[in-house]
Amino acid sequence: MLVTESRPRNLKWFHAGPLLYGDWGTSRLYVLGLAFLYTAHASVLYLAAIGLLMLAVSWAYTIVCKAFPDGGGVYTAARQLSPTLSVVGATLLLSGYIMTAAISVVEAFHYFGTPHWLTMPLSIVTLAFVGVINWFGARAAGRFALIIAFVALCVSAVMAVLSVPFFIEGLGTIEFSFIRESPPGEIWVAFTGICLALAGVEAVANMTGLMNHPVEKTAKRTIWPVAIEVVVLNMFFGLALAGLSYTVANTSLAETHDPHIHQLEHYEAQVESGEMLPETFAKVEKEVEQYTNASMRVIAEEGGKKMLGEGPGKVAGNVAGIAFGLLLLSATNTAVMAMVSVLFAMAQDKELPRKLTKLNYSGVPWVGLLVALVIPAGVLIIEQDVTVLAKLYVLGVCGAITVTMSSVALNKEIKIKKISRIGIALIAVFLLAISVTIGVTQWVSTAFSGGLVAVALGSRWALSMQKAR
Repeated sequence: MLVTESRPRNLKWFHAGPLLYGDWGTSRLYVLGLAFLYTAHASVLYLAAIGLLMLAVSWAYTIVCKAFPDGGGVYTAARQLSPTLSVVGATLLLSGYIMTAAISVVEAFHYFGTPHWLTMPLSIVTLAFVGVINWFGARAAGRFALIIAFVALCVSAVMAVLSVPFFIEGLGTIEFSFIRESPPGEIWVAFTGICLALAGVEAVANMTGLMNHPVEKTAKRTIWPVAIEVVVLNMFFGLALAGLSYTVANTSLAETHDPHIHQLEHYEAQVESGEMLPETFAKVEKEVEQYTNASMRVIAEEGGKKMLGEGPGKVAGNVAGIAFGLLLLSATNTAVMAMVSVLFAMAQDKELPRKLTKLNYSGVPWVGLLVALVIPAGVLIIEQDVTVLAKLYVLGVCGAITVTMSSVALNKEIKIKKISRIGIALIAVFLLAISVTIGVTQWVSTAFSGGLVAVALGSRWALSMQKAR
């Protein structure tokens, strides 16, 4: 069973790219809906802002991958400064990967249109299937991701054509009223709420230990096509969503001016006062959940109806649901693979049990793979609500990227240009502000990620005390 403790470098850019896209490319499947939920027709401005941040972070990660060609991501970057910081960063990242795997597999079945009662058992079975794929190595996982990425890109291209009328309508709906009427603090908090779009980028740094040489070249070819596609299509489909004829409470999205999050709070108060029936509120809430949980499916269906008619529109929605559901499963696949890499790196440094470094005949750390499957499965058994799951992992994602950027900027041993170091430092400061804001405003996320960090540090201390005896 065990062959070596050096994992094979058999991941080419056209394997690594789909793996990254499988995680990062899913951002539009929930970020578009969240942006409109919180900011209505100012959402395109927020998507433009998060797009610029994504491009800046992409540039920074080309340098991170060059500096750390043997993988490990935040764990390796932070370890050169402080072993304790590296454990904190890696634990934050693991909390993000755990929730990415869980939320992606649940969202996949939302896109498939699966009945609620079947979602959890099918999610557990799917995690097991992802484990089987990863058992055969990174290349097998990359091939799986490549096929799904190709299908998703083809469907996205057809959707873009069908969505042109709504895109044009969306251009005319852009307004600044939310920004003009809201205090600066609320504007900033709304922005941090869509920083889930950054989730997935750290995965590329964890894959460098499996990439073909030269890693610098492979990493650039992996990162830039994915980053550009995600940013451009997020903007396009964000505008299309804003111009949709899809209705919530008998008002189309194109004609909605007050963010739905405010409307839902108002309606909830009316239910409590007896001015609105609970059934009416539940219907409105379901309409909002439909476009926030499956925005791309809604866009495909509405675009198909407008261009081709009612029947073809439903077919377009179903095809998009299947394609993007599979892409979400690819995100689960990438998250599991990345978790295995982090666990492997920590175990090699004896921060975790050495058993996590044991490889099977495919060069896969099989004990780490089992751990990476069992924990998300346990989360899903306890909770399947996407809104709750999303809140749990945003701090872990942003916190891990912040630690990576800060570690690279502060580490004088890393040979990078001065202007690059300054650029990465500025990104780190901006991300730190985002992470602090999330920590203060989203206590559920703080409790989850902070609790995991406390457990990791406590276990580390206990292990060191045991060795000292």
